[in-house]
Amino acid sequence: MEFPPEDPNINSQADLLASDRHPYLVLIDRRDILNWRTIKVNGKSVLVQITIREIHSLADGDFGEKEAIYYRVLRPGEYFVFQIVEGNTGEAQTILIEQGTTSLDSIPLVYYSVTESQLFAAKAPFLNLAKLNIEHYQKRSQLGEVLRKCNLPVPVRKGLIRTVDDLKKVPPLVIGPNSVLDIPNDGDFFFAEPSGSAIAASREDLKDLEAAMDRMTLDFLTSGDHQKTATEVVLDSTKTSANLKGVARRKESAMQQVFGFWVQYTGEIQGGSIAMDEDLLSMPITPEQVDKLESLATGGFISQRTLLLLLQRGKVLPRQFDIDEEVATTEQVQPEDEILADVQAEGDTLNPSPTL
Repeated sequence: MEFPPEDPNINSQADLLASDRHPYLVLIDRRDILNWRTIKVNGKSVLVQITIREIHSLADGDFGEKEAIYYRVLRPGEYFVFQIVEGNTGEAQTILIEQGTTSLDSIPLVYYSVTESQLFAAKAPFLNLAKLNIEHYQKRSQLGEVLRKCNLPVPVRKGLIRTVDDLKKVPPLVIGPNSVLDIPNDGDFFFAEPSGSAIAASREDLKDLEAAMDRMTLDFLTSGDHQKTATEVVLDSTKTSANLKGVARRKESAMQQVFGFWVQYTGEIQGGSIAMDEDLLSMPITPEQVDKLESLATGGFISQRTLLLLLQRGKVLPRQFDIDEEVATTEQVQPEDEILADVQAEGDTLNPSPTL
């Protein structure tokens, strides 16, 4: 996160709000982080220096452009921008292009990864899936080559060639409806076809690979050779859902750090917050569970509001469904059985039963 340099015309918070001066985020590729230094503070690694490679486009003549590489060094409360150029003697020289200070006592950099929380130690996203894709491509190619060779029977002529001289006399083999093949009395002619016993094993191996790839991409929720039951989907999605929840929590933590740096720059008392919806990746409740909840509400064990809340969390009701409005509307409308009871009571008052 960066913050524009101080403006001498801004003398109050009102001037700051009226101006366009505010913190902004800069996306940095992990490959551009060249080196860093950390220290241990209360058992936690704290970043104290980092070098970031930046590529800028500079004007080259009237119409051309050229790339220039800069190296930004961040330290708590200060930053430096260097450029490495070759001198006349052929030796590289380091030139200081820019330097400045910040109002923070830490480096305003937030590291986010979908796989690991350790600083700059994560692997590429979906690396395992990429490896499975390569393996799947190789094995499918091998299976295609085996099928191509096994689908081509090889003609075999037995008994015609007995010596090396016979090999020179035998004409090329011609096979077709208009050709005749002469062989000795004790000879034979047939087509040799490979057994292909390894084809079935290769196909099963490919199915296992595709199933593993489905688990990593949640494709098993919408595809497959047969319609899966809710129990099968839950069992297949348990590990994947747990991984996705971990990714969401890491993103939540990263955004909280961004908000923290933001308020340090702006001087605000409190920044924003973000919370992950734990029910987002959960499976909808089953019809049997819905019937049980309705039975509890009918028996008076839970309120109507609790029933609607549980149905919404169970993804039976949409997320935008307003429970408070529905409960208020339901309470204003008198139930039908109460209306019939009131009508019956009024009839008994107007037409009292005769007494003996």
